[in-house]
Amino acid sequence: MKAEPRVPTVCHITTVHPMFDIRVFYLECKTLARSGYDVALVIRHARDEVIDGVRVCALPNPANRLSRMTLLSARAFARALRENASVREAVAASGAAGEARGLAVAVDGEVVPRGRWDAVELHEGQRVEIVQAVQGG
Repeated sequence: MKAEPRVPTVCHITTVHPMFDIRVFYLECKTLARSGYDVALVIRHARDEVIDGVRVCALPNPANRLSRMTLLSARAFARALRENASVREAVAASGAAGEARGLAVAVDGEVVPRGRWDAVELHEGQRVEIVQAVQGG
């Protein structure tokens, strides 16, 4: 018996945008869902639910900007791992400039080449290290 082809998953992660942001929810996530992708949106929202084919993975509203930039970003990253996010999505959630030179990612101690960031899915319990080389003295 031939196995069904796997539906591609996209996990969009944001701690800044409101739930129904035109670009994030309507133009990106809904469009991808209509095109057949399994879409998870990790975002500040009251509860987990499915809206127009998009799985909304709720994050709490932060108490202040510092909390959003530190604690909520870490929560968003952890939640994305539960949604089997790709390495590229984890890099974006970390705040690192994904296209910058000098950026390396290792999953469970194994370096993931940049060309495989979209293909490598992360799972809960894995150790992800994102390292950015910087110049200076």
